[in-house]
Amino acid sequence: MTTVLRSFLEDSRRPSGTLGYHEVQGFLFAIACAPKRVHDHEWIAMIFGNLLPNCDLEESLTVAKALMDLYESIKAGVVENRPALPDDCKFRPEPIANLEDDAPVSQWSRGLLHGHLWMKESWSAHFSWSDKYFESTFVTLSFFASKQVLETAHATHFPGEDLKVLAEETVLGFPGALKTYANFARRLQEDVPTGTTTLRSFLEDSRRPPGTLRYHELQGFLFAIACAPEPTPTSTWLQKIFAGGDPHYASDKENEAVFDELMLLFDSIDAAVAGGRAVLPRDCTYRPEPLANFEDDAPIAQWSRGFQHGHQWREASWLTHFPKRLLDYYIAVVSGLSSFASKTNVETYCRSTGGDLTAFTETMVQKFPEIFGTYARFGRQVRQAVVRRQGNTPRSPAVVRRATTTTLRAFLDDPHRPHGALRYHEVQGFLFAVVCAPRPVRPDDWVGMVFGGRLPEYNSAEQGDAVIKELMQLYDSINAAVVAGRPVLPGDCGLLADPVANLEQDAPVAQWSRGFLQGHRSLEESWRAHLPQQAHDQFSLVLATLGFFSSHNMVKAHLGTHGCDDLAMMAPTVVQVLDTALGTYAAYGRGVPQLPRRSERAEPAYARKIGRNEPCRCGSGRKYKKCCGVTH
Repeated sequence: MTTVLRSFLEDSRRPSGTLGYHEVQGFLFAIACAPKRVHDHEWIAMIFGNLLPNCDLEESLTVAKALMDLYESIKAGVVENRPALPDDCKFRPEPIANLEDDAPVSQWSRGLLHGHLWMKESWSAHFSWSDKYFESTFVTLSFFASKQVLETAHATHFPGEDLKVLAEETVLGFPGALKTYANFARRLQEDVPTGTTTLRSFLEDSRRPPGTLRYHELQGFLFAIACAPEPTPTSTWLQKIFAGGDPHYASDKENEAVFDELMLLFDSIDAAVAGGRAVLPRDCTYRPEPLANFEDDAPIAQWSRGFQHGHQWREASWLTHFPKRLLDYYIAVVSGLSSFASKTNVETYCRSTGGDLTAFTETMVQKFPEIFGTYARFGRQVRQAVVRRQGNTPRSPAVVRRATTTTLRAFLDDPHRPHGALRYHEVQGFLFAVVCAPRPVRPDDWVGMVFGGRLPEYNSAEQGDAVIKELMQLYDSINAAVVAGRPVLPGDCGLLADPVANLEQDAPVAQWSRGFLQGHRSLEESWRAHLPQQAHDQFSLVLATLGFFSSHNMVKAHLGTHGCDDLAMMAPTVVQVLDTALGTYAAYGRGVPQLPRRSERAEPAYARKIGRNEPCRCGSGRKYKKCCGVTH
């Protein structure tokens, strides 16, 4: 894969301003270390000078996959505190020779400089540029970028010193500078706050249902959910926040804002736990007087109550899977995190042991960070053990069990299902589109579409409960795969051996593609509002790939667009790049939610009929009647 990427980047036909291979390595190191998250489509565009590379669908997807793999390997080195120059980017034996334009490290440094200067505002927002330690680190990493940079650094920082000696010293100091730069970045990334202004004021409002969690209680509750040995469906824990009551949103806009911020908060906590860097939120601080942390409005007291609420709710999964020999240690850790939830309980404990309340509280404040990390580590280790016992090897910490969908599948594939209801594999494709949407879609907005906008008739209340429960579990499993960065076709939605056979109406992938297109079209306005203009061409290729097997008519409409009129030749190619297209679509969806949004609420695309002479919503550039409209 690296060979393909390297030859592609260094091809003379690439757009002017395209970075070279080693420049991309340095650029991506700067992106991986940036204090502010950079969306994939943004940095990919920067690599090609914000111009679209001239290539076909297969090559475009292959290069995108190679770029993402390279970025993930560099990012892993930063996150795991082992940053280093790539194996194929070595220093030349003569230190001063690394200043030559074609030297790998010189190119790497130019790429780093390009990426760092692009992200300079995010560094400036969180970091003092007067810090000489950081400044010298940056000078070291950009030392070999160009003679001009070197001359400036030489005159400013090392006047009168021999340039060859400086080059030798820089080569020796380079590994340490890489680690220092990455350490600065990790520290700032952990300090970047998650926007929860609307959510916080909403939860603290007196109009909320009795039992609604307060903001810091919610933080503790979500920490317990993120650490639980078994993943908890989003639809289930959402109800717990409001104690099963009606939140009474003032408007749809408030509803959307609260839901968006709630999911962002959970994702940030879940990512910290998965990455082994779980800490108390920055806005959940201790009060100077230890005993004051027991007061009802103390942030840490609220956090402890929320944690206790979440842990007790999920305790059965701990007791089922946690090693029995470590139960005493587990109980001590849980008691420690719950200690500030009730002053009465701590007083009782101190009386029974003859301990001093103030001294005990001071000790808990000191040990809380250690206990915090231990609980998170226990939860993730047990979760991975559970997955291994079920026969699935996790590729990331965010792995969940495959959803059980026996009742759902039987109901959806029954000939007597509601008219217009999606079939089972169509639902899988539909939910993939919903999960990847630029902004979260509430269940009440998409559940009705699964059943064709009609009220399904169940044989019994038990069947109805089972269908909805399994539908939400299916959604959660697809969502977890996308969040973990590993979207793939479901295991029970396999490709047929003959690529062309996947176009048959009953073929699993054909059904998946039809469901995906229906889901994407229903959210077209959301994509149109958020997708950057420069990404439209590549995004259209991705849509064409994922919708390819939906029908023979769709294929015929797209074959000419991609310069191929041989179905037997095109189908195997699409099969090969399908996984890459899934990842690219998910990356676009997960990458655009924080871009500037239109202030008005867009009308759902499925609420109005598209004209036959309007541009097709799949992004092909053709009129609807000559593209997706052929199938209707």
